[in-house]
Amino acid sequence: MRKDTKWTTAEDALSNESEFHGARISTARSIERMTQSELSSLTGIPQSKLSKMQNDIVPVTFQDVRKVAAAMDYPITFFSRQVEEIPVTELTYRKKASSSQKEVHAVSFEYSELSALVTTLRNDLHLANKSKWVDALAPHNPEALGVAQIDKLAEDARRHMALPTLGAVSNVTRAMERCSIVVAPLHAPLDGNSDKADSEGVCHPGSTNAGCIGYAHHYSIPGDRLRFTQAHELGHLILHRYRNPSTPQQKEREANLFAGAFLLPLSDVKAAIQPDSPLSTFVDVKVGWGISIAAAIQRAYNVGILNSNRYRSLQIQRSSRGWRINEPVQVDAEKPMLLKQMIEARFSVRDRASDSVSELPVNVQEATVLTGIPFRYLDYWANGLNEDGASLGVRERRFSDA
Repeated sequence: MRKDTKWTTAEDALSNESEFHGARISTARSIERMTQSELSSLTGIPQSKLSKMQNDIVPVTFQDVRKVAAAMDYPITFFSRQVEEIPVTELTYRKKASSSQKEVHAVSFEYSELSALVTTLRNDLHLANKSKWVDALAPHNPEALGVAQIDKLAEDARRHMALPTLGAVSNVTRAMERCSIVVAPLHAPLDGNSDKADSEGVCHPGSTNAGCIGYAHHYSIPGDRLRFTQAHELGHLILHRYRNPSTPQQKEREANLFAGAFLLPLSDVKAAIQPDSPLSTFVDVKVGWGISIAAAIQRAYNVGILNSNRYRSLQIQRSSRGWRINEPVQVDAEKPMLLKQMIEARFSVRDRASDSVSELPVNVQEATVLTGIPFRYLDYWANGLNEDGASLGVRERRFSDA
């Protein structure tokens, strides 16, 4: 087994004659959705040699890696790191009929890189894990969970997160970040294609580390859907830590039930919604609890307030108003902060003029070389970073530049 190389400074990393791993070329290609033929054209390395390099049949030289890194705009150190890919089957990202294998692999590899980065930063910064309550709360019984059981788990989760058991969760993202759960947007689910913006999330419930939730983010995705997605992934982290429901449908149903219960507690939904409540009532619920009209209707149906006829009638009314595509009432999108703060704490350029790390720009060379992650990904995951060369007019490439 090859050993991963660890450095303490960028200079040490760049001057080190490290061993490069051919499999990392395949990883980078998967993240970028780049074919072997395309990489061969960009680097001048024959496809046959690239294939042998990626399968460890021939050694990967520094000259080869330099060509690949330049072509893909990756730090050279990316190819000397070893990051264990989390199997797709252990992740919660749902493959739809329209999902390509390229998309699924890109999400899997990008999430694996994000998760490894979060673990490294936590260790480097000696951060306490405040999410151990997830282990204590997570059920072990393999049988399907009912509405009442999931309601109780959602209520307990609120309590462990120091949230009131009733009323709206003012900021779902911040509530999770206070419990050491990193929330970060991923580039792979959309890959610049806004037509696919459906707010899919991904996490790794079986991880022994503090949780990390990735999600697809685009300006066209409303804030209420993002809140539901993140609550849905929190449900996966708790409900499926030690359980693996017999079908993907059951797993998704449980996570959806949890999200509804977490955002709209039972006592609240009973007080706000009656069996004959008009559609306008659900608009009021959206305003008060930051949950979509669709999710509020589903929640009222799940707990037995609405019967099947009333549920069907409300769905027809939603469709006739065009609310299946665009609901009224805007819920602002929440912005994650924790990962940005961690990157700044580890890589900010420090001087005597300020004691506030958040005011200082990130040392791009240190950050990219030591993590092995291209700056555009660090910037995207952290929801925006300031680099040290900005004052001199030097600006690193970002996904927003595309």
